[in-house]
Amino acid sequence: MRKEYDFSDARRGAIEPPDPRKTRITIRIDTKILNWFRRRVHEAGGGNYQTMINDALKSYIESEKAKTVRDADGPGVKRDVIYQGEGEAAGLELKGRGYNLRENVRDWEAPGKKRPGGSKEKKKITATKTVKYNRQGIARLPEDQPVLYRIMNESGSMNYVGVAQKGYVRERLSEHLGKIPGVKVQIEQFAHLEDAMKKEVNVIRRAKARYGREGE
Repeated sequence: MRKEYDFSDARRGAIEPPDPRKTRITIRIDTKILNWFRRRVHEAGGGNYQTMINDALKSYIESEKAKTVRDADGPGVKRDVIYQGEGEAAGLELKGRGYNLRENVRDWEAPGKKRPGGSKEKKKITATKTVKYNRQGIARLPEDQPVLYRIMNESGSMNYVGVAQKGYVRERLSEHLGKIPGVKVQIEQFAHLEDAMKKEVNVIRRAKARYGREGE
């Protein structure tokens, strides 16, 4: 090792810029939580516990986005309009919504895919189709138009009524399997989602009264 070094011709090396997608902050985390993440990194044979915490938060956000918004007050025109407006402002279409007749709870699904541009105005068209309430039956349903759907039991009474946007009919109904009981599904196609929503509100009002009298 030399006693002295000549740095007169030395040049500063390049500094790696920070990731613009990340922000440095200082937060307080419970010691138990921090130790848990550090143990996970150690068990994995290496890594960064901060990155693991970031990934955990990211997963939580995605799961929250996918959750259904529930309103115990039932269908509300003002709330529905606000929710639909927020999605449309972001260039999205409503994926679907529904009403659980047994729980008296309204469900909203998150806005779905971006709205395609330049669609021609269509006349109001109504078509119906009934299939078994299982994966095979749902797979037979058309998705070329928005629909009003009814999940019904053996006696023909409705357990659930909702609407699904064009392209989301099968996905929306598949989400109910194992959660909403029923033996068959009946759909009614509409040219516009707004027409399906209007009829849905009327169906809910009639069905709620009938279920109330039966005590279900």
